[in-house]
Amino acid sequence: MSPRADNRSAGRPGPGGAPALRGAAAPTAGRRSRRAPALRRTNAIAPTVLAETTGFPWKENPALYAQALGKEAEAKKAPADHAAHAAKLGEAIRAKSGGTAPTASVVRFVAGPTRLYQKQSFSGVVLKDVGLGRPASQDVDKSMLEVSAEQIDQADAGLVFVTVADDPTRTKRSEVQGTPVRQGLNAVRNSKVFNVPDETWMSGTGVQAADAMLGDIAKAAGVDAPK
Repeated sequence: MSPRADNRSAGRPGPGGAPALRGAAAPTAGRRSRRAPALRRTNAIAPTVLAETTGFPWKENPALYAQALGKEAEAKKAPADHAAHAAKLGEAIRAKSGGTAPTASVVRFVAGPTRLYQKQSFSGVVLKDVGLGRPASQDVDKSMLEVSAEQIDQADAGLVFVTVADDPTRTKRSEVQGTPVRQGLNAVRNSKVFNVPDETWMSGTGVQAADAMLGDIAKAAGVDAPK
């Protein structure tokens, strides 16, 4: 079951062939939802599991779906494999860096203010799994910080990962790239700025996307991707 999904009709056929949540005493299981009207509509069709949000709780959401389906054991394998791969990657990066891993920054260009992603985000959780520290602007228990072109120095780190969510011409990317502030970043001077896919770093919010991120991090750090 894809962790990207917000809601899923799940389970074995119930009376009359209608889907039913396995082991569910009530027609609805899941977290508090901001989408109550949609939930009522889907529950009219079949019992529905609706996660409250995606992104930061990407590890918990599949467990929620698996519980509804009675497949808790199967759902534990992929996250466990990811955790092992992330730990292995962290060890390789620290070994290459003389025992201390570089800090990592995540920048996202959108149609609006540029965003720096912090610890309570999908990418923030994966970077923590690897054991990479964050610059001060992102070492915060929040999801993101919006900055202007003149504040892009807050994105500086040992490794800077950049995604573009929208049409680049609608973002501040060109403006940021042309500023003296950006040119003065250590990551720019040391060629440690890496363009990565927005689809995996931001939109994926699941184990497969997290594993793809590990490959990008390994490449940026100059080590082999974990297997």
